[in-house]
Amino acid sequence: MIKLRHIFSLLATATLMVACSSDSDLPVTHPDGYGELGFSIGSGVLTRADIKYVPYDYDRDPRTMGVWGWHDLSTANFSNEACKMFDNQEVTASMETLNDKDTVMWSYNPKKYWFNYAEYNKFDFIGYMPHSENTTLTTTENDNEYKLTMPVSFPDGAVFSPVETALMCAAPVHLTVADGRVSFLMDQTLTAYTLVFELGEKMDSLRDFIIKDVKLYGESLAYSGTVSRTYTWSNTGNSWTVGNITWSGVLSKDVAYEDRISVPYRNNGGDTLSKYYIDPVEAVGNTPAKPGMLRVTKTPVQWGTPIYVIPNSTFAPVFEVTYDAVVTNENKKDVVTRKDIKSMIAFTEDIFGTFTQGKMGSTHPIRIKIVPDHLYVLADADQYFGYLPLGN
Repeated sequence: MIKLRHIFSLLATATLMVACSSDSDLPVTHPDGYGELGFSIGSGVLTRADIKYVPYDYDRDPRTMGVWGWHDLSTANFSNEACKMFDNQEVTASMETLNDKDTVMWSYNPKKYWFNYAEYNKFDFIGYMPHSENTTLTTTENDNEYKLTMPVSFPDGAVFSPVETALMCAAPVHLTVADGRVSFLMDQTLTAYTLVFELGEKMDSLRDFIIKDVKLYGESLAYSGTVSRTYTWSNTGNSWTVGNITWSGVLSKDVAYEDRISVPYRNNGGDTLSKYYIDPVEAVGNTPAKPGMLRVTKTPVQWGTPIYVIPNSTFAPVFEVTYDAVVTNENKKDVVTRKDIKSMIAFTEDIFGTFTQGKMGSTHPIRIKIVPDHLYVLADADQYFGYLPLGN
């Protein structure tokens, strides 16, 4: 099983209130939402002990999910409307304020309530993210096997944003009581790369680089395809067996230099490397200020958010990096020695030898190390050398 990481967690969508008795013998009543059939994205670890799931992030992850759900599910009544509770139901995330804390809430309409299904003793739910009317769940030739099929496309380029990434549930949720929250664990279907910049020791002693913009382009970049996964129910074991995530029908396109794709800047203000991320008002040599910049020294530091791409496809982009070279004067002020320099970094076999494609669900750094070649280079065009270490 592929090691998958990009998975998410979420807080509750409804709170069960306990009614108190009183001397006036008022009938017991419940607030709105009592018994509501709710959803969340769970935090935890599956039986596969090496797979851990990271918290759901409203600003990073898809904001909708699609859900199928049944009571007393079997192959014979897969399409039986009498047992179908949800049929690719769209469930939407929103931000709410609860006790002065930001909380993500999942909602759908019309609401369903567990007490309407109290006579049933088993329930099964299959989910994915983000919701799409084109996603299907069908039976296969095998008994009790269901195939989730999701078309994925990014027509404007070959790089997906995090909120567009395709996720499939790690396993269907099987419940034996008409109560509780349906909590999915989601598996990532794409591969992610991060751009990490650093200066060589000699270059760092002479100057810093202020990176102002990063874009990519290239040939045969995958932009669409179909991802699928099978789930098989065992009546004897009362459990689900989960198949591998597979891609098919992957299409690629050439992204010309004129249509190059921006890799957005990210202010990483909360971590120990925040001093390297420059806010617009502090930007060196820019009027007006641009969205943000990155100071590159000998300390490795990441530019932007991860780049999500379809795995097992040709990914050999060319990165265009725009930067200023700066030195610090005696007053500890930055002085721009060269402005708006553009360097191209091509990730091809000719330059890097074997470029190993990333694994599904994993994030791989692309480390770009800036080193001087000789003294003339210091006064003219800087040379870039990149390398791809394995792992995170």
